[in-house]
Amino acid sequence: MARLAVQTPRSPNESALRPHGKRGPIIGLVAGGPGRPPVADVSPRSDASALLDGLFPPFVRGVAAHVTDGCDSPFPEERDAVAAAAPSRRREFLCGRACAHAALRGLGRDGGPIAVGDRRAPSWPTGVVGSISHAGSLAGAVVARATDARGLGLDIELLEPPLDPKLQRLLLTPGEISRVQALEAIEPSAAKILFSAKEAMYKCVFPHTGLRMDPQDVDVALDLGRRRYRAVIAEHAQTGQLRLEGTFSLIEGYVLTGLHM
Repeated sequence: MARLAVQTPRSPNESALRPHGKRGPIIGLVAGGPGRPPVADVSPRSDASALLDGLFPPFVRGVAAHVTDGCDSPFPEERDAVAAAAPSRRREFLCGRACAHAALRGLGRDGGPIAVGDRRAPSWPTGVVGSISHAGSLAGAVVARATDARGLGLDIELLEPPLDPKLQRLLLTPGEISRVQALEAIEPSAAKILFSAKEAMYKCVFPHTGLRMDPQDVDVALDLGRRRYRAVIAEHAQTGQLRLEGTFSLIEGYVLTGLHM
């Protein structure tokens, strides 16, 4: 999955940080056909998918699910992409792909593997744009027809641990750091929201433009009251100035950010 050049550290115990209470997994297993393993069957309107509500316009199909050991893929290309990865990474990747296939079914466009493309961005079917994200024990994917959007960006981040001040200096612009300091009394997770918005911006813009950016190439301003943000790429040789507005939500120990162009 394509990400900005600098990433927040992942806690080795991140799957234990999400307070989902007694809610059980929402992924069931269906037969994958002769000679194929079971496939994660994710309902497009599962209760975890409700976490994506309000992040995107109605033409976007979104699916979210809890990561479980039952996630698998009928496609060798997808399984091979994480064959050498740690078990937790395989679960996250395959659950993200399961969500993506379920979302594509909502468009009537599912039917083949979602390969790993340039900078590990998903390779979507022709005429489709999309984004996949996962953190802790939550994964999600969004897709749309390319006639409705040029790009989509979905990012999911754990709110804990907070973004370390040293990382803030690497990831955030001086203006963003000043705004975070002013907002922290109201919203302690302001820095993590900004980082997630930058990730969503990158995922939205990179597949369409090929633009390779550093975190400080994007400046984000939050509107906490409306749960919205403005992301701006300053003058750049490939795009000029690019300004987009997105939405975020804080729920169940996560920040979820959405963006489309």
